[in-house]
Amino acid sequence: MLIYVCAPFTTGPGATSEWERRKRAMGAAAVGLAIVEAGHTPIVPHLMFGLYYGEIDESTAMDLCLSALEACDALIACDGWDKSDGCVREVDHAGFAGKRVWYSVPAMLREIDEVQP
Repeated sequence: MLIYVCAPFTTGPGATSEWERRKRAMGAAAVGLAIVEAGHTPIVPHLMFGLYYGEIDESTAMDLCLSALEACDALIACDGWDKSDGCVREVDHAGFAGKRVWYSVPAMLREIDEVQP
């Protein structure tokens, strides 16, 4: 299963700080690692597109994220997703597309443990 990791990157206190964005990317990467360890494949946009921060506009970044999400079977919405306009858009997009959406890593792991990779 291909699972999109949805987590805030540029929204909220300190988000303009490179250090804060790196911490957020590492948090998303940790969720991605849990997905790998469960036998599935993560899509972590923070790692795929994070280096483009400041080089491409926010609209282009969102288009890239939504394109990556289109290829996925499911989405995991990480802590703080509901305070990020981009994450809210990704969760809505996944729901409208009929993709499975989880709101916690434990819930995701319980459910995907029952699915064959």
